[in-house]
Amino acid sequence: MSYNRFLFIGLGGSGGSTLGHIKLSLENWLRETEKKWRPEAEWGDPIELPQGWQFLHFDTPPECDAVPSVDPSEYEGLVAPGVNFAAVQAGLDADVNLHEEIKTWRVDPASFPYALVNGAGQFRAIGKTVALAYRNVLKERISNAYDLLADVNATSELSYLYSQILEKDSDGVSPLRVVVVSSLAGGTGAGMLLTVSDIIRAMGRESHDDIFGVLYTPDVFGQGGSFSGTPPNSLAAVSELLNGYWWGGHGIVDHDDPAALHPPEKQPPSLASVGLPNPINATGPRMPFLVGLTNSQGVNHGSKDSLFEIVGRALMTWATDEVVQRSFIAFTIGNWKQSSMANPQREATLMTGGLESERGYPCLSSLGFSRLSMGTDYFEEYAARRLVRECLEHLVNYHTDSSEAQAAAKRIGVQDGELLAKEIASTHWRSLLIRSGLDELGPENNQIIDALIPDDEDEIKRKFRDETTRLAGIGSARGKKSASEWMEALEASITQTAQEFEVNYSAAVNIKVTEWIKNTQRTLLDETNRSLSQRGLKVTQEIIAEVSKEIGRISIELGEHDIPNFASWAADWKQYVQSHFDDLGRGDIPAANSSLTEAVELATYYIGFLGNKVRAERAEELTKDMLQKVFFPLEMALSDEYERALTSWEDVGQSWPSWEDVEAQEELSPMDSEFVMIGQETWYNEFGKLLKDSLEEGTEAEQRSMVRNFVTQGNFSPAPKGSDQLIDCQIEWMPYLPHFTEVNDTPQMLNVSVNADVYALKSRALLWMNRPGSPFGLFRSQSLRSYLDAEGQFSNNEPPKAMAAKQNKFKTLLNAAIKASEPLVDINSALVDKIYNDSQKPSTKYVTSIPLEAHSLQNEIEEILSVAGIDPGGVLNSDSTIKTIDITTTLANPQNVLAIKSLLNPVAGAWSQAVAAGDTTGFWSKRRATVLREFVPVPQALLHCMVRGWFTGLMLGKIDTAGRPIRIADPDNEKVPAKFPKDDLSSWMENDPDQGLSKVLENLILAYVDCTNFNSLEPLNAYIQLRDLGWSGDKTGTIFKYDSLNADLKHLIHTGKVRGNIVDPPVFSNPLFANADPSPEGRKEALAAMIDKVRERFDKLHEDMQLATRTDAGFLTFTKLWRSIYPIITQELNQMARTIRNEDSGTSSDLF
Repeated sequence: MSYNRFLFIGLGGSGGSTLGHIKLSLENWLRETEKKWRPEAEWGDPIELPQGWQFLHFDTPPECDAVPSVDPSEYEGLVAPGVNFAAVQAGLDADVNLHEEIKTWRVDPASFPYALVNGAGQFRAIGKTVALAYRNVLKERISNAYDLLADVNATSELSYLYSQILEKDSDGVSPLRVVVVSSLAGGTGAGMLLTVSDIIRAMGRESHDDIFGVLYTPDVFGQGGSFSGTPPNSLAAVSELLNGYWWGGHGIVDHDDPAALHPPEKQPPSLASVGLPNPINATGPRMPFLVGLTNSQGVNHGSKDSLFEIVGRALMTWATDEVVQRSFIAFTIGNWKQSSMANPQREATLMTGGLESERGYPCLSSLGFSRLSMGTDYFEEYAARRLVRECLEHLVNYHTDSSEAQAAAKRIGVQDGELLAKEIASTHWRSLLIRSGLDELGPENNQIIDALIPDDEDEIKRKFRDETTRLAGIGSARGKKSASEWMEALEASITQTAQEFEVNYSAAVNIKVTEWIKNTQRTLLDETNRSLSQRGLKVTQEIIAEVSKEIGRISIELGEHDIPNFASWAADWKQYVQSHFDDLGRGDIPAANSSLTEAVELATYYIGFLGNKVRAERAEELTKDMLQKVFFPLEMALSDEYERALTSWEDVGQSWPSWEDVEAQEELSPMDSEFVMIGQETWYNEFGKLLKDSLEEGTEAEQRSMVRNFVTQGNFSPAPKGSDQLIDCQIEWMPYLPHFTEVNDTPQMLNVSVNADVYALKSRALLWMNRPGSPFGLFRSQSLRSYLDAEGQFSNNEPPKAMAAKQNKFKTLLNAAIKASEPLVDINSALVDKIYNDSQKPSTKYVTSIPLEAHSLQNEIEEILSVAGIDPGGVLNSDSTIKTIDITTTLANPQNVLAIKSLLNPVAGAWSQAVAAGDTTGFWSKRRATVLREFVPVPQALLHCMVRGWFTGLMLGKIDTAGRPIRIADPDNEKVPAKFPKDDLSSWMENDPDQGLSKVLENLILAYVDCTNFNSLEPLNAYIQLRDLGWSGDKTGTIFKYDSLNADLKHLIHTGKVRGNIVDPPVFSNPLFANADPSPEGRKEALAAMIDKVRERFDKLHEDMQLATRTDAGFLTFTKLWRSIYPIITQELNQMARTIRNEDSGTSSDLF
C-alpha cells in the first residue's frame, strides 16, 4: 500500500477556500512528521507538497479571492478583466452546435449587463455559461493535472512518504482519487459542477467514474441579503444533480429482459467540440456528499469559514491516513451502489416503478467531522498572538505611550505624536549615526574618510617617499649640490612620483570603498533594526530622517571644505619645505645631509594629502548618492510600514490578548467539533512558565523586553530569512561613482521592506517559539501518547492521580468527539418512515489512527470504539508523533433527497416568501442551467413514462388543466383528484401546445419541497398517477419501453368508453375519433391518427422555432419551455401511436 494520489478540484469561492485549508492542513501534517521523512530539516524550512497531490481551483474572477487560497499556478480565473457577460454569451450563440444545450435557459445578456470580474452574481446560469464558454480551458487544466499525477514521481514520492512516516514498506500501489468541492448554493461553483464532472468523465482517464463530490448546502450560507440566491440555486443544482446521477439508471443488466432498452448515453456537443467525444452514462459526482452547518446532535460550526476549515482538515486525512483510505475511501467506491440499493423505498416516493435499472435509488450521503487533539496548535496561536500584540503595540505606540514619550511631552509641553517622535529622535539620531560609521561633520569627526584609508596606506606612502628620495639623489653617499639645486632635484622627483602615488592610492581606496558600501549599508540596516525594536516605527523613521539631513550636511562639507583643503595642502608642499633649504646656507651640500632627508619627509607628508583628497572625493560621492538611493527608500519603507502596522493594530489592539489578559479570547477557542486535551484555562500560566524557561534570568519586565526584542528584530538562531526578517533587503545599494576606475557594478537603489505588521510579526513569533529544542517548541510537539504516558516527555514524574485525570479526560473527550461527528445534515425524521420500508441504520464512523496500542488505555479505548459501532481493528498503533484523532462519519446508506431536511427546508422557506410576494420570477431567474430533459429530478425512463402519461391523461379527460393547480385523476380516491404544484417556477414562459406538461415536469422539484414542508409524500401522488398513465399494461415491467397499452387506453379501444375521468374526455369531441368506425379497429386507427396529428403539430412548431433561432439567438431564451423536451415528446407520441396500432382489437379470422 501507499498513500493515495489525489486530484482536488475546488469550484467557486467555497471550493477554493476549502482547497486552501486542505493545503494548509497537509503542510502542517508534513511539518509535524518532518523529522521522519526529512530528518535534516530545520523548523521553518519550506514545505512542498508531493506531486501526487494536485489542486485546481476554478472560479470566474481573474484574481483569486478565496481565503486561504491555493498557489497562483493552481488557480484558474476563467474570465479576463473587463470581459462582460454579453461577450461570453455571444461566443456560445455563434456556435450553432451548442444551441440544443442552452435553449430555454440561455441568459439574455440584457438582463446581466455586467463585467464578470466579481463573479457570477450568485446566478447558476451565469456560472454554467462561463463553464461552457471556457470548457477547453477547464479540460486542459484538468488534463495537465492528470499528466502530473500519471508521472512516476507522483507515485514514488508518496511511496517514500508512506514508508518513512509509517515506518513500513510500501508496495508502490497508489490509486487516484478525484474529489470535487463546491457549493450547491452559489453561482460559479454550483453552475459549473456538472460541466467539470462531465469533462472528467468524458476524458476517460483513471477514476473518471469514481468522482467524490463534497457539496455545501444552502444552510451554510444563510438566507436573505447577499445570500438570497442560495435557496433557488440549491433547488436547481440538486434537481440537475439527481437527473444526472440517474440518467442511465443504475447500470444493472436485467437478465429477465436483455432487450430492455435504456435512454442513450450523453454525448454533449460542447464536449465533443473540445475533443471529448466519449459518451457518458451519468452526470455529476458518482458519490455526492452533502455538508451543512449543523448535525443531528446540534453541533453547529458557527460560520461558513469555520466549516470550510473543518472540511479542509478532514479531507487532509483522506490523503494522509491509511485507515481512512482503506476503510472509508476504497470501501465507499466499491460499495456505493450496493449501499444505495440496500435502502428500499416505498411506492409513494415515485422512484420504485419499473425495472431495477430504471429506478431512482437514494444517492445523497453526507459527511460529519470531529477531532480530538492535544490542543497545542490553539495554544501556539494564543502564544503567538500575545507576543505579536506586545511587539506591535511597542512598534506603533512607543512615540506616544512609552515613558520616554511621556518625558518628552513634559519637556515640550505637547502631546502631538508627530512632534513627540521628533523630540525623541533628536536625542538618539546621533548615536545611530555614530554606530553606523557615518559621523563625519566637523574637523574632529572623520568616520567615513577614515574608513576609506587603504589597508596598505603606510606601504604606499613609504614607496612614494623612497622613490622620491631616490630620484632626487638625496641620502646617497656621494654627491654635493647647492641648496637651490637640491630643491630643483626634489621638485623634479615629486613631479614624477606624486602622480603615481595618487593613482596607487586611488586604487587602494576603491577597494575600501567597495567594502564600505557593503559594510555600511549592512550596519545601517542593523542599527535601524535595533532602533525599531527599542523605539518603534515612528521614532525610527524620524531618526533616519535626521541622519539623512546630517548626511546632506556632510556631503556639502566634504565638497566645499575638505576636498579643497586637502588639494591646497598638497599643492603648497614647497612652502612647507622651503625653510629647510634656506637653513642649508651657501655652498655645496652633501646628499647625506639630514636636512635634505627631513625636507623629503615633509614634502611627501603634504603631498600625501592627495590621498585624503581622494578619500574625501569618494566620501562626497558616496554621501550624496546615499541621500537618494539609501535614505530616501529607507524612510519610505519605514513610513509605509508604519501605516500598515497602524492598520494592523486597529484590529489587534481590540481582539488579541494583551500581556495582562488572563482569559484567552473566545475566538481562539476550538470549534464545537474539536475536543482538546490542553484547554484554554491553562494557557496563561503555561505561557508564563514557558517564557521563563526560554529566557535568561531577569525580572518579569526584563524578560518581557527581551522577548519583545527577539521577536521584533528576529535576532535568534536559526535566523529568519527573506520576508520573515524585520528588514529584508531585496536589492543592495550600489552607488554611481564617476571617479571609480575599477568597479563596474550597475548602480542600484536600495530596495528594502520593513516587515513589522501583524503577519510578519506572527511569522517571527512562530519561528522563535519553534526553535530547535526551545521550551515552546517542545511543548507544542507533545503527542497524545507521550502526554498520556507516565514516561512521557512532559509527565515530569506526575503523581498517579494526575496522570489518571489526564487519561480519564481523554476517554471522556473521545466519547464526546464520536458523538459530535454525526453527518452534517438534518434528516427529516417525520418523513423517513414514509420514505423507506426499513428502519434506518446508524451512521458509519471512520477513525484515524489512535496511538495507544500496547498502552495501559488500550482495552478501554477498544471498548469505547466498539460501543460506538467502530471496529477497533487496525485503528490503534503506537505512533509517538500523532497529535490528533480525526473522526469522519457518513450516513449508513445514501438517502433520498426527501429525507434531507437541511437541504430542502431553506428552499421551502424562500419559495413560500417568493410566492407570497408575487416574485416567483425573481426567485427562479437564471437558476436552472440546463435543458428540461436534464433538469427534471427523475431517471430518464421515468421522464419518458410521464410524458406518455400526460398525453394519455389529456386524451382521456384524466388531467384538468383549466385551473390552478393542474389536477389528475387518482383511482384510489375518485372524488379528490391529485394536484400538481400550484405555482410555476418558470411562470413567465408560455407552454402551448403542451398544455402545461413542461411546467408540471419542471415543478416536480417543488413537489419535493412541499413534501418537506408538509412532512408528507402526498405532493408526489400526482406524479405517481402521471407515471401510471404512461406505464405499459399491468404496471409490472419496464417504464421506458411501451410494448403494451395502458389499461385505460385499452379499455377505450375495446369499449369505446372512458373510466375515471375528471373532465370531459377530449377524445370524444375530436372529429377523427367521433367520425371513426365504432369498432375497436376503427377506434385504434382514430386514436393513432389523433396522436400523429399532435406530433405533427409539435414538429411544425419546433421547426419554426429552429429557423427563428438561426437568425436570432434570443429565441433560445424567449421560447417555449417544452422545446427542450421536444425529442422525448416526439419519441413517446410515436411510440404511443405504434403501440396503439399494434394493439389486439379482439377480432380474429380463426374458426375457433
